[in-house]
Amino acid sequence: GEKIDYDRDEIKLSAETATVYIPVHKTARLPLSFEYTNIPEYFDPANLRYTLSSSEVLVEGEDHIIDKYSDIFLGYVDMRAITLENPSARFRVSLPEGLITQNYISIVNIDFDLTDYVESNFNATQINIINVPKEYKVTSNISKIPVTILGPADVVNSLSAKDIVVQVDMSTREITQTGQYRVQAEVFLPGKQNAWAIGTYAITITVKEQ
Repeated sequence: GEKIDYDRDEIKLSAETATVYIPVHKTARLPLSFEYTNIPEYFDPANLRYTLSSSEVLVEGEDHIIDKYSDIFLGYVDMRAITLENPSARFRVSLPEGLITQNYISIVNIDFDLTDYVESNFNATQINIINVPKEYKVTSNISKIPVTILGPADVVNSLSAKDIVVQVDMSTREITQTGQYRVQAEVFLPGKQNAWAIGTYAITITVKEQ
């Protein structure tokens, strides 16, 4: 910790100069994106209003890595899981290898604006079983199924059970023998582009030979 007086001629160094390399990384603001799953065929997700707790992330990385990306993908939002009680989704930001964040954003929330939306329960009676192999006959063991519909109040309040279709697609399941099966069902609202069914549904069917 004290200064020492010395004769520089008495000290020999292996090198008088040194080259120092300082890596310079590129930074970029990349928007955050996500996709929907289990969207009904008739539904336009552009009708959903939402906000992200962070719409972009500031990242750092080498040029050849950072230039590969135009956005950072968060994940998938399941339409069936969006409800009045839980109108949001939460994602952990996962950056591609070689990128690091500069603004330390690790969690992003997507909050859906469901103002003037309502949920309503119906006993759907239109149960359709499609794509049945010709050598079998398939029937539903129930004549109605309770479903919950979410959407703008003016749309949902105009619905009746007759507007709802519960569909089982047998092409997604291989039939190897007769008997009873528990199968997944999809709920459709043909022509009602702003409403959808929340939750998952299944029914019991009976398979017989023709």
